Amino acid sequence: MQDVAAAAGVSPKTVSRVINLEPGVADATVTRVHNAIAELGYRRNNVAINLRKGVSIASVGMVVENLGDHENGLVAHAIDEVARRNDKELLIVSSGRDAAHERQLVTDLLRRGVEGLLIVGTATDYRYLEPDIRLGTRVVFLFQRPSELEADVVALDNTTLARRAVEHLAAYGHREIAYVGSASPLASAAGRHRGYLEAMESADLASHQSLLKADPTNSADAAEAATRLLLARADPPSAIIAEHAGVCVGVMRALRDSSAPLALVGLDDSDSAEVLDITVLKYDPSEVGRTAAELLFARLAGDSRPPQSISIPSRLVVRGSGEIVVPVR
Repeated sequence: MQDVAAAAGVSPKTVSRVINLEPGVADATVTRVHNAIAELGYRRNNVAINLRKGVSIASVGMVVENLGDHENGLVAHAIDEVARRNDKELLIVSSGRDAAHERQLVTDLLRRGVEGLLIVGTATDYRYLEPDIRLGTRVVFLFQRPSELEADVVALDNTTLARRAVEHLAAYGHREIAYVGSASPLASAAGRHRGYLEAMESADLASHQSLLKADPTNSADAAEAATRLLLARADPPSAIIAEHAGVCVGVMRALRDSSAPLALVGLDDSDSAEVLDITVLKYDPSEVGRTAAELLFARLAGDSRPPQSISIPSRLVVRGSGEIVVPVR
């Protein structure tokens, strides 16, 4: 508050009056204070205010891109268990995969005075959090590594994930392996696509790419259309890698109408993949949530190590779809 007062050319008491919406402050002064707050990234410390009032709100916030997603639910449940062990309340909000809405939700959680944040992100640029991190807010990102911010991350090794899928299919004789995935700039999508390309180049295999530029909430329909185009080619692939569960659903729809026996490996598991015997790379969502929460609470307890990057392993689950031997043409 002292810094804001100095930047606005007013007293700390005046800053306090503006922040608490007290009457009697000139409009020009209010504007100067708000401009200084925006420039310095200052946020009202609701935790300290509540403590002065004798109210203790011990909470951490979690932002997810879709609360309806089964795996996000498992991640949140694991985080909540760790939070309760640490006598903290977990506040969960959903961004709906809207980066602007996500930023507003993060801002709202910070204004509520959460002690730390866990973010399953939709955006790529989180530089707006730098002032809060400098002021002591602890932030851990899950699944997505922010490109413009040094922070703790708990994620999958997405490049290795895709490499393993290519290597598995190549072991069954497949040399023309297609990749159906998003053109998203998010780290997980980019990492999986990069792993596919690197593995195909390493093994001197023929790559077929179909990157979906459609709205991610419609990824199944877009993946179905893209797969049908791949199958209609003069040189169709003999195997397909699906970037995530939504894409895998669309690929499976298209394969129902195909007479050729194509192999399929998904880079995420789901109920439908299990029911339809789809070979997948599977990880434990609960481990992601538990690991991220334990890291956050270690930070809150004083852990001052440099930002950590923790990789959660995946395992190949063989169910039959990825073990189809390449047909003789």
